[in-house]
Amino acid sequence: MKNLRKYIRRILAEALDTQSKVYYHGTSAKEAAESILQSGIQPPDLSSRQGALTPVQGKVYITPDISYAQIYAIGADMAGSDASRMIENYGQYGYVFVIDGDKLGDIQPDEDSVGEMIHNEEVSWLDDMARYYLDEEPYDDEGQDLGYYSLYDAVMGGEYDAWATAGKFLLDEMSDSQKQKLIDAGAHIANTGVLIPSKAYRIDRNKTQQLKRDGSNFFDLAEEMA
Repeated sequence: MKNLRKYIRRILAEALDTQSKVYYHGTSAKEAAESILQSGIQPPDLSSRQGALTPVQGKVYITPDISYAQIYAIGADMAGSDASRMIENYGQYGYVFVIDGDKLGDIQPDEDSVGEMIHNEEVSWLDDMARYYLDEEPYDDEGQDLGYYSLYDAVMGGEYDAWATAGKFLLDEMSDSQKQKLIDAGAHIANTGVLIPSKAYRIDRNKTQQLKRDGSNFFDLAEEMA
């Protein structure tokens, strides 16, 4: 009973920690930003999409890392560089929305983050789990080795498609506690359903050269939207 109480307290503490944080969602398109201002961040329609990099149905993707959100706002990983040419494609502004942690619902780690964490060997139990489920050579129906390397090898080799595929697979095998541990370790988040931002900012792409790559001066350069 004592151990059970400790476990419950720890799970509640982890959940409260998530709720006390803020998260970010970046978009490079003015039309998408206007839609979010009117209706919140909506799960995208994935009916016409296929492939490993297709997001999970019904999920909205957010991040605790402003440096990651600013990449999506700019439209490329160009903080510290001249991004004025991006204006021709996207317009003058990119957008970042702030989401309070207490507004989150059913959450899990972003599948890409799970794959990246395996690749970077950040979490020992996750690496053990990945080896157990992913480190198998593929065989055909007759049991013949197809000569391909395993999904685990692809993840460790830095193949981004493999990160997403492995992440989706392992998330189905994880407990809620394991998912929370990855979120606590800094994984980006996939939230089920609509999220209503508490604040919205726009960043002038003419100022991208002044942005620090870690995002530490993003809010100094960005303009809060009413």
